Amino acid sequence: MAGSPLRPGDPEFVGPYRILARLGQGGQGVVYLGRHRDQGDDGERVAVKMLHSTHAQRPESRARFLREIEVARQIAEFCTARVLDVGESGDALYVVSEFIEGVSLQKSVEEDGPRRGVALQRIAVGTVTALAAIHEAGIVHRDFKPHNVLLGPDGPRVIDFGISRALDSAAAQTSGAVGTPTYMSPEQIAGQRVGPPSDVFAWAVTMVFAATGRPAFGDDSIPAVLHRILSLEPDLSDVPAGLRPLLAECLAKDPAARPSASEVLLRLIANSDLPAAASGAPATVAVPRGRHVPEQVLASPETVPHVREAPPAQPPAPPHTQPPVTAPPYDTGPSQRRGAGLDTLPPGGAPRRRTGLIAATVAGAAVVAGAAVLVPTLLSGGDGGGVKTVAVSSPAVTDVVTTPPSTPPSTPAATPAATPSAEPTPSTVPVDFGSATGRAVGGPLTGHGDDVNAVAVTEVSGRQVAVSGANDRTVRVWDLASRRQLALLSGHTNWVRDVALADLDGKPVAVTVSDDKTLRVWDLAARRALGKPITASQPLFSVATGIVDGRPVAVAGGGDGKLWVWDLATRKQIGKAREASGGPVFGVEVGVVGGEPRIFTAGGDGLVRSWGLEEGDGDIVAQHDGQVSAVTTATLDGRTVVISAGADQVIRVGDPASGAEVRAPIKGHTGWVYSLAVAEVGESVVLVSGSNDGTARVTDLATRKLVGRAFKDHDHNVFGAAVAELDGRVVAVTAGGDDTVREWRIT
Repeated sequence: MAGSPLRPGDPEFVGPYRILARLGQGGQGVVYLGRHRDQGDDGERVAVKMLHSTHAQRPESRARFLREIEVARQIAEFCTARVLDVGESGDALYVVSEFIEGVSLQKSVEEDGPRRGVALQRIAVGTVTALAAIHEAGIVHRDFKPHNVLLGPDGPRVIDFGISRALDSAAAQTSGAVGTPTYMSPEQIAGQRVGPPSDVFAWAVTMVFAATGRPAFGDDSIPAVLHRILSLEPDLSDVPAGLRPLLAECLAKDPAARPSASEVLLRLIANSDLPAAASGAPATVAVPRGRHVPEQVLASPETVPHVREAPPAQPPAPPHTQPPVTAPPYDTGPSQRRGAGLDTLPPGGAPRRRTGLIAATVAGAAVVAGAAVLVPTLLSGGDGGGVKTVAVSSPAVTDVVTTPPSTPPSTPAATPAATPSAEPTPSTVPVDFGSATGRAVGGPLTGHGDDVNAVAVTEVSGRQVAVSGANDRTVRVWDLASRRQLALLSGHTNWVRDVALADLDGKPVAVTVSDDKTLRVWDLAARRALGKPITASQPLFSVATGIVDGRPVAVAGGGDGKLWVWDLATRKQIGKAREASGGPVFGVEVGVVGGEPRIFTAGGDGLVRSWGLEEGDGDIVAQHDGQVSAVTTATLDGRTVVISAGADQVIRVGDPASGAEVRAPIKGHTGWVYSLAVAEVGESVVLVSGSNDGTARVTDLATRKLVGRAFKDHDHNVFGAAVAELDGRVVAVTAGGDDTVREWRIT
């Protein structure tokens, strides 16, 4: 039988459909294989997508959703998976469509390589035919990508063409547009009106992927991809020559300059110069290994390697000569440095950096996080079984937000709910991580001469690198594969408190803040400072980065409780510095609530607040018993959540608009929780947390249970955490008070 066995908690029936197996799970919901209860065992099998209950919660939104799906049912059936039914089951909506026996284009190319010859023609013609039919019905797909193209025995079929539109309509009052960053059009990234030309753009990016094995604008860090989509021409050098001019037109920045889907179809059919099978060989279609191959399909694809530019030569490290480190020019309480007991509450060291993790679908504002323009909901997973491994992207991921003009402002509650809401049944199924979780990968990365406060992970010139900041006043760059130091970056004159990652003019950069009252930007490829430092009026404790309305921004929290926002390109301050906390701002994050960009702060006064980008007072969205050290965002069960932790040793998961807790507090640490990082691993969303109890832990957010064993190799506080994919495994990278950066396994 197709699919995998049902799991505990899966329904026996969804509406009138008997559930037979599980086909996949993503950010929109869970997809099941089903059959109508009135049909026997030989009846037609269907795909039943059970949408997360958070979609279209309001009655008017549910009605709008149902109307949109009804429109989708009128689309001509050729080259699409027919929408057969739509309905409500309890609190959730479901959509029933034709079941296609096949794999996604994404998975097929990943496993068997790019397409050539008539195989590529077949995919191009079939998919653009589907788009033409979808557009003829007055629908815009909005999320066309390789995951949404199924390769059936009778040719390619486009799926989910009604759901994205319906979800976008239903989400208009809550979370904004639906889309996937790598395949978004410039207008979608900019939060402008999205029409059929946006689908044509996404189709062309998908065809480049089918022909070369990589998207037209790359697949490294999301900020870099977004920059290329908005500002640079695509790399079509590996695309067959006959297809190249047409795809170039479809990838025009101006929507009006792109041909329609119908025009593309006519040109594909009329174009005799389109690629033929290599060397006169029969046309081939690759199919995944181990699957049934229909008679008309042969699997011998030509693989075109992607040659990366060689990394720059390593410059000689400057001599390790530093003046003695002095304490900050203010008193924040007991010392956090070595020598303090593990039960001592440190004053100012709660640096954190959200890990660079992405997933296939962005459910945020007009979205870009890994992000068009949102992506603090960078963790809204893909829509089906096409994801082959973890949704971990070691390239830098910053939160990106664009604000659609039609989106109403958010109205978060002034105070959080006093008690947690009833805990929903988790739709995220735990991964069997095995006994490896918590096991060290090699020895520690050494070189820092004092507490390492923060770490972030990205990709530079093809290398997975970690960037760390420490009390020895230095920023260091490490090659995670070879485990050697690539660069020592000096310039700060006091403790380096936090590290964030961004893309600036196509360059991967690190952004660091320090007790020396400066924010510095570092070119990670050139391994040098970029421009002059930005100066604040007080020491800076925390930093996050994002792309808001197309401009890269840095948000920083101060030791005096102030909050600053700067435009990284111009180095100009956005708005005025605001009083964000009754104590230091230990953590900051960029997210989206109600389609509006929001800043979340972790305060020394025990409160987590949500702020507008440029002005306004902060709304309390969480409260802790003691100082709050860290804050981040994630997508859980299809909705954005804010996660915070601090001196009370618990981790809270709440709704960013109402402040209501959506999970009971997560417990387990026996000390102050300093750092948080979120990852999507398989079908599970996991949280890495570090504490002054000397441990780092991996928790499944759906079940709130510890995964594997705690990591205990740091012999002091764990101040920073990040997640990366290395050699096919998911690893955590942590920074500690033992002067080290360490890698350890999650899977």
